[in-house]
Amino acid sequence: MFLALFTLSGEDGAPPKNSETARIASEKLKSAMISSLRRSDVATSYSAFQFIALLPAATYEDAQ
Repeated sequence: MFLALFTLSGEDGAPPKNSETARIASEKLKSAMISSLRRSDVATSYSAFQFIALLPAATYEDAQ
């Protein structure tokens, strides 16, 4: 079982400064996660710039 944290950041590693850019990026990340999850996976918004996913069926080999 794995827990994954996805954080949106700018090129400098800081949170996005433009709220519209951040909103669009957040929606795109959310869409990509939803379309990629398996039936056993669970994901949710963790903060304004973060998503968290619980991957119960994932193995170490899957992460390679």
